[in-house]
Amino acid sequence: MTTKRILLSSLLLASQVGYAGMSNMKAPTDLPSAMVMPKGVRSLKLLRVSAGPTKNYNNAGEEKFLGDAMKKEITYSEILKTKKGIDKAGIKGAMASISGHNLDTVLMTTKGQVNIKADVTVPVFVWGITEKWTLGFALPITKQSTNVDTGVEQTGELVSLKKYLSTSGGVPNTANRLVRDTMNPVAKSLADKGFAPLKNETTTKMGDLKIINKLRVYKNDKNMVTLGGELTLPTGEERTYVNKLVDSAGGDGQTDLALGVNHDFKTLKYLTLSSGLKYTVQFKDNFAGNVPENGSPISDLIDYNMERDLGNEFEAAVAGTFNYRGAKLGLGYFYKNKEKDEYTGSKYQAANYEEMGKDTDQVMHSLLAKVGYDTITLFKEKKFPIPLSVSLTQSFVPNGKNVIADDMTTFDFSMFF
Repeated sequence: MTTKRILLSSLLLASQVGYAGMSNMKAPTDLPSAMVMPKGVRSLKLLRVSAGPTKNYNNAGEEKFLGDAMKKEITYSEILKTKKGIDKAGIKGAMASISGHNLDTVLMTTKGQVNIKADVTVPVFVWGITEKWTLGFALPITKQSTNVDTGVEQTGELVSLKKYLSTSGGVPNTANRLVRDTMNPVAKSLADKGFAPLKNETTTKMGDLKIINKLRVYKNDKNMVTLGGELTLPTGEERTYVNKLVDSAGGDGQTDLALGVNHDFKTLKYLTLSSGLKYTVQFKDNFAGNVPENGSPISDLIDYNMERDLGNEFEAAVAGTFNYRGAKLGLGYFYKNKEKDEYTGSKYQAANYEEMGKDTDQVMHSLLAKVGYDTITLFKEKKFPIPLSVSLTQSFVPNGKNVIADDMTTFDFSMFF
């Protein structure tokens, strides 16, 4: 195999280790490929993935800002659920006395803003064990900065209620407590349920170790087919699920096994068409977390031994790559689909656990554009001392369901020995 072929096979195999810094379905970081490493050749690779998610596609496929999940209209009915004794009686009396006020009257709307910046560094080692079998390892490290802000937009009806309670209603202490509780209802709800307060923070966490095997099963002048297996081990630090609403994650805490097939078809001297299929099984595990109550994730119901089964994933991809004297241009389309997550436990009602799996099935349509350059041609011509490669990819997510909608950038540097 030529030196240039060695570099390309190393580069494309290692790139498929991918970005594993965030839980949930991820946009692709490189194009599919059927290439394997030649026997005895090794590669050290460094991927740097940058993402700043601000929007997502909801269950209906509509693009929404992440903070929209905190937007909720609070009515008399919601307020009365949290009140007892004289406060509850006073508010009910005020509602009945003020013209136009009833249980469905909106008193305020909670709002929030979430800004996330994630940089994932993935060192990758790839080794050609035989001419047909290649082994790879990757261990991502994620640095994530999260900024969260919450607040409330009060209505004229709430102002009228407070005024009535402090004057005509004759319950000023209830009015004072209502003022306190409606300054930032999200923060108060978290505190009442024992949750840690929302705060801005930056964390660095190790991710899940990924082990990749690729086996070439067919090759001729124009075609190459490989079978692949990926084992993901839960070595990463999970997000905190108990009494913490927003947290970063290095891994998702459970073991995955993926099987796939890739096909390369060399249509022209410099043009290769590639395709790939992959199915990932996410094995069940046990973990601790808050169980929703009345549809709200802000709950003081905690189960330290619930069973979680994250949905299995299917991926299909097609791509074309043009390569001339080390200069590379590529474009690919990816389709991903993940089944719904399932949670079970015996401590609370089944409906509470079912709520945790709501809107967790996912669909992602994505495009990936790639530019790159390697020094192999110059190395062969003795015009450059070592074989290196650099590339830049940009992933776009034009459509999806329950997935991040923002673009993602990946920088790749590789050397071979």
